[in-house]
Amino acid sequence: MGMADRLGVAIVGVGGAVATTAIAGVEMIKAGSNSLEGLPLADRDVAGMVPYRDLHFGGWDLTEDTLGACAMRHGVIGE
Repeated sequence: MGMADRLGVAIVGVGGAVATTAIAGVEMIKAGSNSLEGLPLADRDVAGMVPYRDLHFGGWDLTEDTLGACAMRHGVIGE
C-alpha cells in the first residue's frame, strides 16, 4: 500500500464518545474481530470510497488520556 492509498482522518475532540466509538469500530473491523453486518457499503467496492483498512486516525483533545482510556471511560470498550 502506498501513501496515496491512505486516508487520514483528523478529529477535533478525538477523546470524546463519538470519536472513540468510530475509531474503535473501524480498528476492530480492520483487525477482523467485528462483523460487517449492518454496514451496507462495507463489503462493496464503491467508486471514491476508501476501504476501512486504509483509514488512519489522528486528532487532538483537551484530555491527556490515551484513546483506550477514553474509550473505556465512555463505555465504548471494556477492560
